[in-house]
Amino acid sequence: MHRPVLVAVICLGALRPAAGHDGAQVVVRGRRSAPSAGATTVGREALDQVRARSAADLLRQAPGLAVSRHGGEGKGAQFFLRGFDAVHGSDLEVCLQGIPLNEPGNVHGHGYVDLGLVIPEAVRALRVNKGAFMLDQGDFSTAGRVDFRLTPPAGLRPSVQVDRFGRVRGAATWARSRDFAVGEAVATPGFGEQRAARRAAALAQLEIADGLDVLLGLASARFELPAAVRRDDLSAGRMGFYDSYTDDTAGESDQALLAALGHLHRGAVALDGRVWVRARRLRLEENYTGFLVDPVGGDRRVQRDDRAEVGLRGDLRWAGPRLGLRLHGRARHTWASVAEAGLPEDATPIPRRDLDQHLTGAGVGLEGEASLPGALTLAAGARADGWAVALQDHLAGTPADAATWALAPRIRGTWRPGPLDVFAAWGRGLRPPDPAQAVAGGLTPVVADQAELGLAARPGPTRLSLAVFQVDIAREALFDHPSGLTVERGATRRRGVELAGQAALGPARLRADVAWVDARFTADGAPVPNAPRLRAAGGVAHGGSQGLQLGVRAEYLGPRPLNYGARSGTTLRLDAHLGWRFRAASLRLDLENLLNRQDADLEGQFASRWDRSGPGDPLPALHAFALPPFGAQLTLTFDLDGADE
Repeated sequence: MHRPVLVAVICLGALRPAAGHDGAQVVVRGRRSAPSAGATTVGREALDQVRARSAADLLRQAPGLAVSRHGGEGKGAQFFLRGFDAVHGSDLEVCLQGIPLNEPGNVHGHGYVDLGLVIPEAVRALRVNKGAFMLDQGDFSTAGRVDFRLTPPAGLRPSVQVDRFGRVRGAATWARSRDFAVGEAVATPGFGEQRAARRAAALAQLEIADGLDVLLGLASARFELPAAVRRDDLSAGRMGFYDSYTDDTAGESDQALLAALGHLHRGAVALDGRVWVRARRLRLEENYTGFLVDPVGGDRRVQRDDRAEVGLRGDLRWAGPRLGLRLHGRARHTWASVAEAGLPEDATPIPRRDLDQHLTGAGVGLEGEASLPGALTLAAGARADGWAVALQDHLAGTPADAATWALAPRIRGTWRPGPLDVFAAWGRGLRPPDPAQAVAGGLTPVVADQAELGLAARPGPTRLSLAVFQVDIAREALFDHPSGLTVERGATRRRGVELAGQAALGPARLRADVAWVDARFTADGAPVPNAPRLRAAGGVAHGGSQGLQLGVRAEYLGPRPLNYGARSGTTLRLDAHLGWRFRAASLRLDLENLLNRQDADLEGQFASRWDRSGPGDPLPALHAFALPPFGAQLTLTFDLDGADE
């Protein structure tokens, strides 16, 4: 049993969208309390302040969330939130219209998220719940959850983008009421070696009955994968910052989604449901360590993941004058075939993993919320989650199966003395067990106990927030990219402070946030590897529906502790945009990395050998993936029939 730790959070000001139909855009006039101190909604106006090459760029506007795209345009992004290195999704639940995108037991990391289905122009809002205090937060929500909500602007809007590296992107949206269709196609040679990519995606939603929509999504990508460059080779001039050791590493990704989204509202009762079918195919060929393990054939590996899943989730709510009840349930079954093999030069592949997986997960939760005298609101509930795995290990020639479950209670309260909101919350986040654990005869989920306490207010047009939090994990499990393995470690705790602010000064809008987190092992106080301690971002944008548009945005990521006592460098991005909107057309110029800094998108400390002429060095060395250099992107958009809506 983990000991709950009480934390303090002060939050000043929030204007939240009301809960309503998931496909309809709801606007609330006036002040409304957020459900917890770590909950926020990032609207389209704020999302427009970033250069959205892909959905991963939109996540940069979520306060406290850092995103790495070290694998280029086709591979899944890496996330950092509240002292967690969530890798490709192991500690961050990512949803599309409430449908979970995390893939349990993926060959490239438990909880892998592929955002290829999410087209930036289709996203109307990003709902962020940091911590694990909401009843519907389930698998992989140890650090929090983000949910992409879709509804493009009404009308027909085609656009084309070109940048100075030769990247070309075309996109088009059409929307009317809850019906929409969105598509994109991208081709890029990349800003450096081994970074070329081609991808395409389409999303369509159709209302087939009152309160019932069908969502269809398709995405495909072909991409090169660069190898991390040793810092000592950069210092010696043997490699350039945007070079890659390899020219034979690449990836392929294909996926399809079909979902039914339902909403029924009768008096005090509301029912929301999701039923979906999803299929995907993933191929990755990578080489992190060169010729360290195999000095003749090399350490290149190929990973394959083929899967199909069916799932459902539903929320039943009853709202009375002073009391509300919520019943939440979800279930998902995945069929997956995963394999990994060494791929030496001119040699037969060497199998390392070959598994057929049947993964079943289900959860049910109940929560009650009461409005008490003295402007006090309390909500308490719990959910029980269970997982069952059946494996066929083709290398060992033996089957394996296992099952487990976990209870996740949560409680939160809000007190509204006058213009203030005071928050308190405690909850339990869950990372489901990795299916590969069944080979060893058991399953163990990662359980994260966490709490918040906060204050919220909105003085005029200004919104501010300050948060202090702590997370305790009894059995930590960390993913290692070079080996591709998850290693179980001891207990950890994370303590952090978050500050955010927004202000509207006429046509100018200012946003800023900063997060500091100290993540350590409780036994010896050693820092948790790869967890950033400091992340800060801020920007100002000016402009209305017509005329001049301009903005500047900066993002800073402090050094991260790495393995073997090393530390990463800092990252500072300064971006700007300038545009003009005139009736049915707009032209926008985005400038990225104005300072042209040679910062790393991601760094790691591990051993590698790329020069086969010498004896090789078995000691770990610092490796870096490069962020793009100074770049410029021009976007031309037409609003053909929705300009007046």
